[in-house]
Amino acid sequence: MKTATKKGFVVVLAAALLVVSYPGMAFAETAPAVKKVLENTKAYLDDLVTAKDDNTSNDLSLKIETFKQVLDLSSAETKDLEFKLLTTEKDERFETWKKTALDGLAHVLAYYDSERDLLSDPNSVTAEDITTIAKHFKEWRESEYFPLVSKVQDFVLIKQEEKAIQTAEKRLEKVNENLASLGISSNNKSISKYLSKAKSLIDSASELNGEAADLFISRYIATSTEEMAFSTSTPTSTSTSSSSDVNANATSTPPLTSVKDLVRLSLDAVKGAYQSFIDVSGLVRKLLMR
Repeated sequence: MKTATKKGFVVVLAAALLVVSYPGMAFAETAPAVKKVLENTKAYLDDLVTAKDDNTSNDLSLKIETFKQVLDLSSAETKDLEFKLLTTEKDERFETWKKTALDGLAHVLAYYDSERDLLSDPNSVTAEDITTIAKHFKEWRESEYFPLVSKVQDFVLIKQEEKAIQTAEKRLEKVNENLASLGISSNNKSISKYLSKAKSLIDSASELNGEAADLFISRYIATSTEEMAFSTSTPTSTSTSSSSDVNANATSTPPLTSVKDLVRLSLDAVKGAYQSFIDVSGLVRKLLMR
């Protein structure tokens, strides 16, 4: 094979191996933005709940505007979760739960609108009223909203990881095809070692993500409709007490490995498979440049 041709094949192989971005990047890109929204919302709420009232019109206006920002940030966060749920591929195992979750998010958005209505007439509320409203809103987020968010995030992670695994499987097939086109046997001792490692890691990733899906189903789907129900009414002392009792019962037994932990392990395995692809690429370069 001519040197120029060899170099050309090396470039083609490298492109085939590495053109697909590492799947884990998808998680890293969205996490900071979501985290920032949560931090801002919490900061604004904390300011409202802890601020002292000075009974001036300026204080009232500032509190109203701050709470509006809380609602805007919360709406953006909820709509993002709603979009992610709507754009996941259909999976019969999760469809009933997904519909329940989407209904819950729709009620959440309606709840935000009702909270905005409370602020529509500044003359109908006082600075102390806003503080009370903000306190109830914060309690509602912690006792009612965050559990739903956690479930939706777990579900989205599982479905994202499924796609990452499928991409890695296709990448492995493509690597083998390109090796054949270059006349390099996948049985080559060094190359075979990395290909076997990649396949083993991909299989392990699939198994771990399957365990995450099974855990999700056992925790959140294999329950009664009442247990899955999500209340979006303005929080009261009764509902808060009920949620606390449920949480207390849920934490009374030793915690199992979380869905997020299993998906993280699965993602690490996919990352290891991509490293094997890179190692194969390096070996092929050496073989072709001889």
